[in-house]
Amino acid sequence: MCSTDEWAERRGTVGRARPGRTLRVDPDGMIWCAVPRHARFEYWRDPVKTARAWRDDAFTVGDLGRIDADGYVFLDGRRDDLVITGGMNVYPLEIERALLEHPAVHDAVVFGTDDERWGRRVCAAVVGDLESAEVHEWLARRVAPYKRPKQVLVVDAIPVGPTGKVRRSALAATLGLE
Repeated sequence: MCSTDEWAERRGTVGRARPGRTLRVDPDGMIWCAVPRHARFEYWRDPVKTARAWRDDAFTVGDLGRIDADGYVFLDGRRDDLVITGGMNVYPLEIERALLEHPAVHDAVVFGTDDERWGRRVCAAVVGDLESAEVHEWLARRVAPYKRPKQVLVVDAIPVGPTGKVRRSALAATLGLE
C-alpha cells in the first residue's frame, strides 16, 4: 500500500505491506510476503506453480527488489525477466530506465536472447528518432559494460501480446532474433 504523499516522499516505491502481512527479500533479491492462513491461495489447476510460489507461510510472485529501513518496497524487475549473461545478473528495468532518459527515446524494452558464448545476450528494442549507435553511446556513459545491450533494434512500436502487455520471453522470436 502507498498513499500519494508517501510516494511523493519516496519516488519509485510501490509501498509497504498491508496490515497483517510481512515482507522480506531473500539473498537472491526475491520479495516474499508472509500472510495469515486465511490469505493463502493456490494457482488454478497448477499445483507445481503453487508449490514454487510458497515457502512456509510466505509467497512470491517473482518480483525482485529491495525494502528500505522503513519497510517501503522498490522493485527492480521480475525474476522471469532477469537476464543472466556470462554469469552476471542484468535487470532489464535498470537498463530501460537509462534508455528512457534519452530525449529521443519514446519507449524501450530490454530482454535476453540465447547466446553461445554468454548463455544469454542482452538486447533492447527502442522506439524513437535515433540510430542504434546513438543508443550504444548513451548507455556507455550510464551502465556497466556487461549490462549494455549487445544488440539494439530501433522499432516503430514495442510488440505486445493480446492482453496489451510486453512478453519479454517472446520478443526475440517476434523481432526475428531467434
